Amino acid sequence: MTGERSESSVWREEVTADGVRIYELDMRKVVTVFFQNIRVLALGTIGFTAFFIGLSFWFPNVYKSEMVLAPAGSDDASLLNSVSGQFGGLAKIAGLNLSSGLDRTVVAMEILRSRDFAHSFIQKHNIRAELMAAVDWSEEVNQLEYDSDVYDVEHSRWITKEGEKYEGGFSPEDIYDKYLDVVGVKQDRLTGLVVVSVEFLSPEHAKEWVGFLVEDLNAYTRNQDIAEFTNNILYLKDSLEKSSLAEINSIFYRLIEEETKKIMIASSRKEYVFKVIDSAVMPESPVRPKRILFAIVGLVFGVICSTIFIFSRKVVL
Repeated sequence: MTGERSESSVWREEVTADGVRIYELDMRKVVTVFFQNIRVLALGTIGFTAFFIGLSFWFPNVYKSEMVLAPAGSDDASLLNSVSGQFGGLAKIAGLNLSSGLDRTVVAMEILRSRDFAHSFIQKHNIRAELMAAVDWSEEVNQLEYDSDVYDVEHSRWITKEGEKYEGGFSPEDIYDKYLDVVGVKQDRLTGLVVVSVEFLSPEHAKEWVGFLVEDLNAYTRNQDIAEFTNNILYLKDSLEKSSLAEINSIFYRLIEEETKKIMIASSRKEYVFKVIDSAVMPESPVRPKRILFAIVGLVFGVICSTIFIFSRKVVL
């Protein structure tokens, strides 16, 4: 026995020989319902899509500038490594380790992500206000807009509420987390090239900061190495004064000479760790928010909600 439960229902009712009722979706009626309510479906879909696109404009634009780098390891690092390799045995006798065995590129990338470098960079370029208090950028006047509850632009001072321990309520960890949100670094495992990027509200700041990052990273790493080479020389000179054996003193003199060469090599190289392959440019289009994605989500959401609305008016089961 087969029959329809209701003329307005999209379900078809069937009764088996055992008297069990089975309901199956009548696709013909489903299509008919869709065509009968095509206007509702279209208006709902367009409405939700427009709403989501409009919603995307509530979020500030974020621009991304990046710089492509090559590890400066072909000449400079190989020369330093050759020095360390030639005199590594002698250095062990003197109690020094001239070669860490670590990948300089990996170390430099981790330095860029480190707290010490982050806070040093922010303090050196005085960008704490831009990083933590800026909420938007005006393209017309090319100027950042700040959160007035956090930072007083006119007097260039932070607004600290009662009970807050830090200026503007931002702890060093908050600042570091924001730095990591803005700064990115990745390496292509096939080519070995490194990309350093900055995502920020202002395209001008993004371009400027990524250049500062690479410049400061080279200087930071170079200064660290020079400090290490200098400490090695001081240690060797101190050991030389304590030694009275001519053969050992000869080793010390040779090691001091090589450490001095390494300082000269490091001091003469501006692009110490990374060489610029492709300089940063001023981004013209924002990378966020992705308005196409908002439109797609709105379209899907509109279809689903419109469909639910249409069939909720029908007799179901």
